[in-house]
Amino acid sequence: MNYPLEQLLEIKEKRVEDAERILHEKKEALAREEKKLEECIEREKQAKNTYDEQLETFYNDFEGGTQSHKIKQRKEHLKTLLEQVKIEKEKTEKQREVVKEAEVAKDEAKAVLDQRRIDLDKIEEHKKAWVKADLEEKERLHIIEHDELGAMIHSRRKKRPGQ
Repeated sequence: MNYPLEQLLEIKEKRVEDAERILHEKKEALAREEKKLEECIEREKQAKNTYDEQLETFYNDFEGGTQSHKIKQRKEHLKTLLEQVKIEKEKTEKQREVVKEAEVAKDEAKAVLDQRRIDLDKIEEHKKAWVKADLEEKERLHIIEHDELGAMIHSRRKKRPGQ
C-alpha cells in the first residue's frame, strides 16, 4: 500500500518546515529592528532633553545679564543641539520605516506559511481518503475472492456423487 503521492507529500512537508524557519527568522529580524527603534527613540529623547536644559540655561543667563559673547556662544551651541535633535528625529523616522518593512515581511512570511499549511492539509486529507478507499477496495476484493472460493467449493460438492 504505497501512496502514489508520497513524494509530493514530503515536498509539501519540507515547504512547511522552510516557511516556519523563514517566519522565525522574520520575527527575529523584526524584534531586532524594534530594539533599534527603541534605542533611536531614547537617543532622540536624550537629545531633546539636553536641548531643553541648555535652552533653559540660555534664558536664565540672558535674564541674568550674562555678557553678549557668552550669549552668542550659547546661542550657537543651541543651534548645534537643535540640529542634533533633528538628526536623531530623522534616524528615528527611518528606523520606524525599517520596522514597518520588517512587519510587512513577517506578515508575508506568515501568509506563505498559512497557505503552505493549507496545501499540506489538503494532501494529507487526500492521503487519508486514498488509504480508506484502498482498504475498502482490498476488502471488496477479499469478499469477491471468498465468494468465488465458496462457489467453487459448493459446485465441487454438488458434482461429487454420494454426498
